[in-house]
Amino acid sequence: MSNNGLILTKFSKSLGHWPVRAINIALLGISVGCLSTFNAFVVISIIISLLMIMALILWGVSIEHIAYLTLLLAPLNVYRAELPLVNLSGFRILLIVLIISYIFSMLARGGKIRKNPMYLFLSLHLFSTLLALGVGEFTSRTGTIFATTVAGLSLCFVFGNILDNKEKLYRAIHVFLTSYLIYVFFAVYTYYIGYIGGKVVDVPFRDLLPFKMPPPGHLEGGKMFVATTGALQRLSLPTGSPPRLSIFLAAGVVLLMGLALYVITNQRSGRRWIPYVLFASILTIMTYLTMARTGWIALIGGLLILTYLWKSKLLFYRLSIKFLFITVVTLLLIALIVIVIPLPILVPIERVTTTLEGLERHWVTRLEALSIFYTDIKTAFIGVGLSNYQLYARGVHSHSAFTTVLAERGLIGSLLYWLLYFYSFLFLYRSAKRNDKDPKWQSYKRAIVAALFVVIFGSLLYEFLHEVQVWIIIALATAMVGLEKYKESQ
Repeated sequence: MSNNGLILTKFSKSLGHWPVRAINIALLGISVGCLSTFNAFVVISIIISLLMIMALILWGVSIEHIAYLTLLLAPLNVYRAELPLVNLSGFRILLIVLIISYIFSMLARGGKIRKNPMYLFLSLHLFSTLLALGVGEFTSRTGTIFATTVAGLSLCFVFGNILDNKEKLYRAIHVFLTSYLIYVFFAVYTYYIGYIGGKVVDVPFRDLLPFKMPPPGHLEGGKMFVATTGALQRLSLPTGSPPRLSIFLAAGVVLLMGLALYVITNQRSGRRWIPYVLFASILTIMTYLTMARTGWIALIGGLLILTYLWKSKLLFYRLSIKFLFITVVTLLLIALIVIVIPLPILVPIERVTTTLEGLERHWVTRLEALSIFYTDIKTAFIGVGLSNYQLYARGVHSHSAFTTVLAERGLIGSLLYWLLYFYSFLFLYRSAKRNDKDPKWQSYKRAIVAALFVVIFGSLLYEFLHEVQVWIIIALATAMVGLEKYKESQ
């Protein structure tokens, strides 16, 4: 068959799936065009959109591919087009496309929804949010948090249905890990702008990304530390917050190490484990460069969870256990040197010193939410309202998702809120401990369990649960729980 014949065949097949495929293609093409220019109304955006629509019609884009592209663009959610009524990013546009596509696809199948026990906890989480929305004042952040919560829960529901077999879930995890290359790019960008582009040569490249870089040696990203000196910037881009970035990086490290351990213990894998370990090492260094204790502690916890789950295998693979041991010890020494020991550091990097008064202040801000929670019977049971904590704490957040959720949602709302996280973790943890006939599936479960532990454990020390990356981890866990529960994976 000629090339023209192949193109016509693909074109006819794509039209045969109308209206689902047509809506996918049109909305995805428009979103890519808008993403290219960050302006929905300029001529070049319309031209790019039309070209993308034509190309995608011939390619026949599926819902699954839209989901993968959505995962890939998650770190760029910070880049948003300011429109009159909405604030959209490429990720948000694609998420809307994904949800609309799934609705049409579901209707075409007669409204069939896959079984998954996580849907109950998604509903309880939403009910907790609606309850908190109704009991407090509407602040500038209330609408944003409510919208991100609904979007995150929708992502979980859609992924639970789209990723309906093991191979799709494997690909989704790999695409999510591929998105971490964007964080690596921003790390290079940070130091290029701060120490080369801004000092040696005047390169227009530094004007392409609209972020203001602080002078070298200045504290950036909030008052996480009492004092800071040194030569290097704290990594914060593209999130704008070193603690948040550190958590996302820590989750990526444990995911990569979970997959690396499977490849290492696979006799036929050869040296395919090297890219996983190398990428995990790069993200570990970046976690250190955020200078955020939250990420360090969560990373250590995630690695320890992996070590425990793999303990029976690690006895036979010394390379694996040595790597994990060296990684954990290195992180502990870094934390000891940078936080505790008042000695000059011997490498050109920021050294953070913390006084007892500073440590006390951090714990006071975390525990202050408990006094707000216990103000009266009403706040104790249903809280002060969604995003209302800072109204009672003079604008200071508590640095802990656990105490913030308790203050804003009370006992009832907190229970409904955390069931989503703890059920997925405990269910997969128990399953990951058992022997499985499919070692690859067991390894991916352990990797997701470690990432969930990073999210839950890290929440003790900081607030980041409304971020896109966290919702993606929960969405992947949702799909995995469904596949494991009903044994419908392939």
